[in-house]
Amino acid sequence: MNARMLGIKGSTVKRALATAALGVGALAMALAGPAEVARAALPTTTIDGTTVTITTLGSHNWSRLSPTNADTTVLRDGSRGEVWTFDVDPGDCFAVAMESDHFVPYLSLRRGAPFGTELAKSDAKSDTLAVIHGTAGSAGPYFVIATSSGAGEQAGDYTLDIDPC
Repeated sequence: MNARMLGIKGSTVKRALATAALGVGALAMALAGPAEVARAALPTTTIDGTTVTITTLGSHNWSRLSPTNADTTVLRDGSRGEVWTFDVDPGDCFAVAMESDHFVPYLSLRRGAPFGTELAKSDAKSDTLAVIHGTAGSAGPYFVIATSSGAGEQAGDYTLDIDPC
């Protein structure tokens, strides 16, 4: 069936095709580009002077610990980290997983503020994957600090998945 048979104007079809082409181009750019460029569409906010990246339950995110990534911050122990936030409803089960081939991942799950009460932590030790499983006792937001294990500023790419159980 073609557009004329469906009664759709040619200009509508051209706009739809152009939009689809732009979408494919953006996806290709996201897959091929550096982490800072690919995740540029994620919103950030500032809480207590700290940049916080906003994500959602059921998301696959990627970023880079690096002084050139404005979304990261130097943490109290001298390491570099990125603070993420997501909302959940009471009783929601979730898993937060951080993976990197460039450094040993470390996660800290917090409530109330980016550096609020620590609810859980996961140190990958010498592995490439750190995971925290949890069930929300109250509605979000929850905060995750994604960083490297050990003191000192380490740089490199990583992924952060926040999934329902």
